[in-house]
Formats: sequence, structure tokens, C-alpha cells
Amino acid sequence: MDRTIRTGDGIVCRVNGTFEHYVIGTVVAGRAGALSLRAVSTMVGQDSAVRQAYQQRLHDSRVWLFGGAAAAYLEAAAPAGRE
Repeated sequence: MDRTIRTGDGIVCRVNGTFEHYVIGTVVAGRAGALSLRAVSTMVGQDSAVRQAYQQRLHDSRVWLFGGAAAAYLEAAAPAGRE
């Protein structure tokens, strides 16, 4: 699987030290570990955060779920009812 993060992809990242707090943003430039984001917001709950990221991503871009470390990310599945 191609794990290249591209402009327009959505990012969901759990805030370290919290149980269910996430930062959501859309990639403007960069690579894992040094991303520039726009439309950054916070949300409680992973499902809600992933749903929000899918809504604000550009076109058919992917959404990446980070576990609190730059190297620990995976492509997030679309919420139920979305393709």
C-alpha cells in the first residue's frame, strides 16, 4: 500500500496524554513528521474526528489516522455510508 501523504489528504491525530481528544486538519504541504495543515480543529472521539476529516478533505483524498507519533499512521476507513 502506498503510504504517501499528499496535499489535500485529511489528518486525524490523537493528542498524546489524552484518552479521546483528536486534532483534525487538511495537508497543505510536507511529509509525515513535518506537515503543514489548514482548517485545523479539535474533537472528542475517534469516530467523530475521522468523519469530520472525511468531510473537510479535498476531492477524493485519503484520511490518515495518527496514533500520536509521526511514524505510527494508517489510512482511516471511511465512516459507514460513505465511499
